[in-house]
This record gives sequence, C-alpha cells and structure tokens, in this order.
Amino acid sequence: MTLQLCVMAPDQVVWDGPIEQAILPTTTGQMGVLQGHTPLVTALDIGVMMARTTTGWEAVVLMGGFGLVKDDRITLLVNEAE
Repeated sequence: MTLQLCVMAPDQVVWDGPIEQAILPTTTGQMGVLQGHTPLVTALDIGVMMARTTTGWEAVVLMGGFGLVKDDRITLLVNEAE
C-alpha cells in the first residue's frame, strides 16, 4: 500500500517518491492521508509534514502552500521547504 508524494518549492523538488502515510499541517489542523483517501484540495500552514516510508518517519518543514490529494497521489506546492 503506497502513495506517491511530490513536494515542490519554487526552486526545487523537495520530495518525489513513494510513502505509506502522510500527516499534513493544514490551516484547519493536522490531516492524515492514507491510501484510498477521498480527493481534496487544502491550504497548508507553516509546520512539519510527516511522511512514513518503509524505513520509518521522515519530517519536512513546510512554509505554507497548497496540497492536492487525488488517486493515491499527494502533490504539495509550497512557498519553501527544509
């Protein structure tokens, strides 16, 4: 069971690969995404995105932006990421 995660900032692609689960910092609170999630568009807040891979959890700091979840693919367009 995998999702495809792509995190893009204006100057770089921060992440592009498979994950098992994501926790996103949205403007209405943290949102978990698993395989089969209903399609949605959400605003992202400044905060930490957590991505669970086969080897464990990875953290990426996001500086706001927008996210799209559709067809087991998560696409995040962010202002900046570390």
